[in-house]
Amino acid sequence: MKKTLSVLIVDDHPIVRDGLAALLSADGAFSPVGTTEGGEELLAFCKANGAPDILISDVRMPTMDGFQLLARCRRLYPKMAVVLLAGLPLAREEERARTMGARGYLPKSMSGERLKVLLKSLVAKKTDFAHEEVRETPDPSKLTSRERAVLELLAKGLTREEIGAAEHVSPETVKTQVRSILLKLDVPNAVAAVATAYERGILRV
Repeated sequence: MKKTLSVLIVDDHPIVRDGLAALLSADGAFSPVGTTEGGEELLAFCKANGAPDILISDVRMPTMDGFQLLARCRRLYPKMAVVLLAGLPLAREEERARTMGARGYLPKSMSGERLKVLLKSLVAKKTDFAHEEVRETPDPSKLTSRERAVLELLAKGLTREEIGAAEHVSPETVKTQVRSILLKLDVPNAVAAVATAYERGILRV
């Protein structure tokens, strides 16, 4: 009888981890054995129940990010295949994942069918590292300290005028700074900029 692949999923967004679990459960090749919202919970699960064949982990999470979790798992459970998922994939992160011993670095935008094919290939040893073509996105480290301050105030829901008063600059200056933030983060508006900043760890909850 063909062995099903046990899978653990860690993501701080319930809709993501529940969606992945449902996707894999519908395929007889996989057996999702649990989901957790963070790295510490994941490690506790493995300690109590043993490591699965595959761990699928979000890259950007509060407290312990995917790379920190990867390092812990490689030391504690070297036979477990760790695959990182990124909402905003970066070429340099893909290389870091490969160097640190991950078995894959994949965008969350990929199709469910493609994900299942790649996971099966990993465990069958048909590929050493699962990945998709990654388009490099602007580096958030290029945000100036003033732009980061404006971004934090945008996240608090302040208007352009309120941000200008808080930063002692004119609303037009704030408008220019926001335009620069949108360009550097490659997003269409301030709402998307704030969401992207949380996703990429530029802002913390």
